[in-house]
Amino acid sequence: MLIGSAVFILSYSTLSIFIDFKHKILVAFYSLGIGVQYFYNYVARALQKNTLFVMSGCINSIITIIINVVLIAGFNLGIESLYISSLVGILVQVVIIEYNVRLLKVKIEGLKKGTIIALLKFSTPLSISTISNWLLSGLTTVVISFYIGTHENGLYSVANRFSAVLILLVGVFQFAWNELAYMMSNNKSKNEYYQKGISEILKISLLGCSIFLLCIKIVFPYFIAQQYHEAITIIPIVLLGTSINAYSGFLGTIFLANKHSNKLFISTIVGAAANVIGLLVFSPIYGLMGALISLCVAQFISAFSRLYMLKKSESIRPHPKVYIFLLVPLISLVTFYLISNTYILLTAVFAFLVIAFFTTKPFLIGVLDIFKKRFVKSN
Repeated sequence: MLIGSAVFILSYSTLSIFIDFKHKILVAFYSLGIGVQYFYNYVARALQKNTLFVMSGCINSIITIIINVVLIAGFNLGIESLYISSLVGILVQVVIIEYNVRLLKVKIEGLKKGTIIALLKFSTPLSISTISNWLLSGLTTVVISFYIGTHENGLYSVANRFSAVLILLVGVFQFAWNELAYMMSNNKSKNEYYQKGISEILKISLLGCSIFLLCIKIVFPYFIAQQYHEAITIIPIVLLGTSINAYSGFLGTIFLANKHSNKLFISTIVGAAANVIGLLVFSPIYGLMGALISLCVAQFISAFSRLYMLKKSESIRPHPKVYIFLLVPLISLVTFYLISNTYILLTAVFAFLVIAFFTTKPFLIGVLDIFKKRFVKSN
């Protein structure tokens, strides 16, 4: 954490000399705060302090909201209120976790050179991979904003609001899967569990994306202003890309649990390169849709490369029967573009919900049972 903070301070200081922007000090402290918060959250989860992780996060959110409202309504502050309130919330969360885990009292004198080298070998590909991730969604946003048009950027922002909801829902499963994957990393039957996990997660991802897509079609006219109704046409490709990227994240967790961060790095680089090439080729021709298709294809290539490497090196792959569920998003896409009748859309949503309930129920119950046992044990 200290090395990362030092690198950030040096990079940020250099960047701020050449680029002028408002609230440099607040942005710097906020960025550092996010890094420290991320670190402490993972420490809490690594020590299986799940209640501490959840409760400190809730306290953080409550404090952030209250201070933000007070600063805006009472002191008439602008964007700086977001930074200040977030910083206070993060500080409180970090203090709560530190009080319970006493991380600052841990001595590192006995840390061996071999351990440090092993940590660097594991973390270096992850650091580069994190930067490379920007060449996916980050670069796409820049291209849309500066080279395609402000109106198109507005449409993309609207579509991203819905994908953000999906990311929030997926995040719940991602936290659970991360913990399960690391718990099973030393299990002799781990490959069997991983194969079962990525098969069921693929099924849930396909069904969840399909249901959410049709729900968006139903509520879209009531939540989005008339001038942005064009965004309805790009929502499916944005949502599809988000789902693929989320599933790719689940696959990446297996590499991390098995300490194969280099393979995670390779798949990220492959996807990033595909997106850069796609943006150069398709954006000038097809505009916004070309950029989004490029991103979606790049995310698919990244996910596929992870599946390929898992099959080759770990002998792990989704069960062939799961691929039948690929028909569900296909049916959902056709329904989305061709059907406008609300009752038919609701009927389709209900049908998919029934399918999801009966096909994923055993897996979800099993996962809940595991976490109930872990929760009781950790408390």
